[in-house]
Amino acid sequence: MRLKTSNPRECRGALTKLCNMVVNNQISCKEASTVGYLINSILAAYRLDEVEARQAELEELLREKEKEHDNGKES
Repeated sequence: MRLKTSNPRECRGALTKLCNMVVNNQISCKEASTVGYLINSILAAYRLDEVEARQAELEELLREKEKEHDNGKES
């Protein structure tokens, strides 16, 4: 069994495929539960990466605004 998990969209597709495999008796519920847990862990890591990237952007914007304020400019 090969499931793609290179990005969140692929992870969601892998979960759908996993569900179909259970329904079609191609994989046990226990195996599906284990794989599903791992896929959800990967999705959580992607979400964390997105949050950290957004946080870095916001921190940079804040630094720019503070610099403008320190230079006597009002935005």
